[in-house]
Amino acid sequence: MKIGKISLANISNETVSFGGAVLGGAVSDGVMAIVPADQKTVARYGMTGGDVVLASLVKGKDSISQIVKMAGIGIAVKQGLAVIRDFAEGQISVDENSLASKFVGGAVGLACPCEYENGNYSKLSAAPAINFDPVIPPADRAITSAASVY
Repeated sequence: MKIGKISLANISNETVSFGGAVLGGAVSDGVMAIVPADQKTVARYGMTGGDVVLASLVKGKDSISQIVKMAGIGIAVKQGLAVIRDFAEGQISVDENSLASKFVGGAVGLACPCEYENGNYSKLSAAPAINFDPVIPPADRAITSAASVY
């Protein structure tokens, strides 16, 4: 391994790579949101294997090639970890009193860093609720456009 000097070009290239991987992971989550529940396991295996192949086939050095290659890697990593978590769910139990057990559970996606109390993850419950309903102005307020004021 050789470590080079920090340069704007190196940082720019790695930022493109990182962005591609994050984009790939996000896209794979979007795809998994629309896949029927009974087909999620097959979709995860397919996306993991297919995107490893995609990443190995992309050979260009330009930014678009790098984004596509790293998006494939991002998809494969995200869905590969989900495959491991799904498999481990029935095989591993996490003992909250054992540091090693918590570590192994965390490595396979089964340990939550949140405090679990009374059937709820207390820190997750504290998150604010976001309402995406359209904002409707009160009926007693008149709405005028900027053009009608003049």
